[in-house]
Amino acid sequence: MQGLIRNFPLWMTADLFSEDRKGVCPKEMALKDACDRADQRISENNKKRGTPKYKGIQRPWLETQMMLRELVSYLFALGFWTREEGRNTLNGWLHALLPAVYSPPVDNLSVDDPKHLLNYEADSQMLFKNLLTAMVTPGNYKHFMAVPVKGEFPMKKADGTDIWGYVRGFQVTGKDGHRYRVPTLQIREDVLTEVAATLMPIECDWLTVIKMVR
Repeated sequence: MQGLIRNFPLWMTADLFSEDRKGVCPKEMALKDACDRADQRISENNKKRGTPKYKGIQRPWLETQMMLRELVSYLFALGFWTREEGRNTLNGWLHALLPAVYSPPVDNLSVDDPKHLLNYEADSQMLFKNLLTAMVTPGNYKHFMAVPVKGEFPMKKADGTDIWGYVRGFQVTGKDGHRYRVPTLQIREDVLTEVAATLMPIECDWLTVIKMVR
């Protein structure tokens, strides 16, 4: 990262002040346009009621931070990310700087994608559903066993296989007044959180997920 920061001004200087260029180069015009656009956006922000007002030295400092689009071009040229990744990063950065002017970036990634920005209130049900789906695939059936309605349940099978959950009959009363025994899958909370770390490609607070689902 330090190397990137050191080399970025050199890359900009080479584009702006190359010996063979004549007149104003496209990069210089792009920088001027970006500065003008940043200046307009800051003015737009300052006119809105209830927003922080950027004046004095704060204004050019904010303009400088909003010039990230040139760093995006630089990292794209080096092959660090795709144009879409750069655009998403830039949109998120601009929203963080001027939330009253720039909309938050749209996150179209699936909830279990490591790059997805987690929102536990909105994402917990889908995360929980995806975790259970991953747990009960045919390859994992060996980790479940049927047990009596009552009694102590083992944590391991005779061959040493870890048990994740149990299937037992749970009695419910139907609308017709009759009692039915419904097969119910039971998984302990500590097992859920432990197994989640091995099955899901995302790091999150699974206790919070379970709490939100409840």
